[in-house]
Amino acid sequence: VYGRCTLPAGCVGKKLSTFGKLRVEGNLACEQVDVGGITAVRGDLSASEVLVNGKLDVSGSLLVKGTLETNGSCEVGGELKGTDLRVGGRLRARKALLSNQADIAGEVETGKGLRGKSVVIRCGTRCRGPLVGERVELGKSVLTVVNWSTRWMGQSIKMRGIGKMTDAEDV
Repeated sequence: VYGRCTLPAGCVGKKLSTFGKLRVEGNLACEQVDVGGITAVRGDLSASEVLVNGKLDVSGSLLVKGTLETNGSCEVGGELKGTDLRVGGRLRARKALLSNQADIAGEVETGKGLRGKSVVIRCGTRCRGPLVGERVELGKSVLTVVNWSTRWMGQSIKMRGIGKMTDAEDV
């Protein structure tokens, strides 16, 4: 879609690519979704892979069998379920359940929380809602400015340049 398009409910496809504006009037199932423009789904969306560089708005639930990567804006009215999540932009959902890893370097807001096996919150990230995981890492730098350690009288001293502040509500 390079211009404007409206699809009926119950569409099934192999690949959906949007650079213009797409509106789906109900549920949509697609293997690969690539959003460069604006896509609005007025129902549930299920896909194997989702890449968002523009804006994706799903009023229902979002099921991603593989990776959801958003460098733009992704809003899910219901529950987000998937394997891996990478956020470089903004994600808003009622609840996010991931079977593997969440790597957040932007802004995430979940009313009922984000759960993953491993949750990595990069420096400068803002998280609203509970973060639950076997391993949760906060304030990880993408680029380490200084990583210096020394031992003095049996004690270890480590300094690391972090940069921007990380903000998380509940871990």
